[in-house]
Amino acid sequence: MKPVIIYKNKTYLFQLVIPRWWKPHVFVTQTKYGPETAVHFNLKYRKKYHGKSSCVIFSVVIFKMSKRRWMEQFGGSPFQFLGEKRGRVFAAIAPEEAPEEFLKEDHSDYDRSIPEFRALIKMENEDLPKILKSFRFWTARSGS
Repeated sequence: MKPVIIYKNKTYLFQLVIPRWWKPHVFVTQTKYGPETAVHFNLKYRKKYHGKSSCVIFSVVIFKMSKRRWMEQFGGSPFQFLGEKRGRVFAAIAPEEAPEEFLKEDHSDYDRSIPEFRALIKMENEDLPKILKSFRFWTARSGS
């Protein structure tokens, strides 16, 4: 089994299994999203690309609504349903395209020689589906 990190969100009591190789490259931020919150997993760059130093790999968005209402509003959207607990729906979303800072000067294609671009593609295409399948709720009392 590959080495992993268990990310635990202590506010919303959910966890994700993240590949250990992400640790030096990723940081987590939390922002207000509508009436609730979004937890962003961000890729930090070694250097700035077109003035940017990071990009979002994926986000877990917490909606304060029933699953039924969420399915009516977001069922066919790019959001992926992860779970429901105590009147909140947890869903994931990832950008549909790599950030523009990875484009070649002529904007004809992405510059695949950029290490962060290659890492982002691996993160989103290989790791993210497994990470989202690992989504679990836990209780503060048990710690697991």
